Amino acid sequence: MANTSPQTSDTAPRSSSVAAIASAVELIETDDQRRERVVAELLGGYTHDQLEAAFAQVRPAGYWKDPIDAWIDFSDYEVVAYAVEFFTATKLRPIEMQGEGATGVRVRVQAVGYQAGPAGDH
Repeated sequence: MANTSPQTSDTAPRSSSVAAIASAVELIETDDQRRERVVAELLGGYTHDQLEAAFAQVRPAGYWKDPIDAWIDFSDYEVVAYAVEFFTATKLRPIEMQGEGATGVRVRVQAVGYQAGPAGDH
C-alpha cells in the first residue's frame, strides 16, 4: 500500500527558507531606513536624497570637485549649506543677495569645493 500522507520533510525546509529570506529582506529595509535616519540626525534633519537634490543646485558644471559659485533661492540656503559641507567638506559662503518681497530673495554662494578643500586630492 502506497503512503499518501503529506511529506513534511520536503516542505519544512522550503517554508523555513522562505521565512529566512523574508526576514533578511526586512532587515535590509530596516538598515536602509536606519542609514537615512542616522544621516538625517547628523546633518540637520535632512535625508541623503534631500542633500543630493540640494547639492545639485550648486554642483559645478564641469566637475563636481571644482569651486562652487552659484545663485540659489534664499529659502534653500540652509539645506544647500549642509549639502555642500556633506559632499565637499567645505563651507558655503553667501556673497551677495538680490530681490525682495514677493519676487523672492536670491543669494549668490561660493565654496572652495572638494578639490581645494581639506578632503581634496592634494
